[in-house]
Amino acid sequence: MSASSKLPIVQMDSAEDLAQRLADAIVEKLQSAIDADGKASLVVSGGSTPKPLFEALSQRALPWSAVTVTLADERWVPESDSDSNATFVKTHLLKDEAAGATFVSLYEDQKTPHDGVSLVNERLKGVPQPFTVVILGMGGDGHTASLFPDAPGTEAAMTETQSLVSIVEPSTVPQARITLTLRALMNTDCQFLHISGQEKRALVDEVLGDPAQSTYPIAQFLQATNQRITIYSTH
Repeated sequence: MSASSKLPIVQMDSAEDLAQRLADAIVEKLQSAIDADGKASLVVSGGSTPKPLFEALSQRALPWSAVTVTLADERWVPESDSDSNATFVKTHLLKDEAAGATFVSLYEDQKTPHDGVSLVNERLKGVPQPFTVVILGMGGDGHTASLFPDAPGTEAAMTETQSLVSIVEPSTVPQARITLTLRALMNTDCQFLHISGQEKRALVDEVLGDPAQSTYPIAQFLQATNQRITIYSTH
């Protein structure tokens, strides 16, 4: 059995109960970092899965003014676009108790990500690192952040050793993406993989069987034995 197959898995029957349980774990880590260093950082993902998690976190009492929030990835669209992950985070997370957190966007008002990527990279250097908590999601094709299988830019994003962000231009989705690189996403002592649904869980179980042989991008995270990645999943 590989070391990765022993990764801790927290399972709940409902997405709402899972979100509450994960919110507890995230708040504990953030509070510990604030107690120790006076600041903390939280990297979150987009998609539909984290909505109940964001709603739960927004109600948790925490010194949110000491927390900097940023994204694992973003579509290259302005916040006025309904596909913006930044807008999703601001709508569901950065409100109520969490309204005082600082948000660092991965979007720059430039025509293409190629025009703005260097500005975003410099901005991210101001986010406390190593990141306190990184929350990853996963698509049905095994992508995480915007590390899409076989997409132009994915290999560079997974091997880049200097930049915090990279551009990915998958043919399977309408917009170009900017994503934290593999190196940046791994620069944390606490990663959570948050998934919901039987199909995604089956894919994760497949990868855990032999992550070294898997071509799914998520396998790069699950086989990293020096990381503590906890999987939060519905049954």
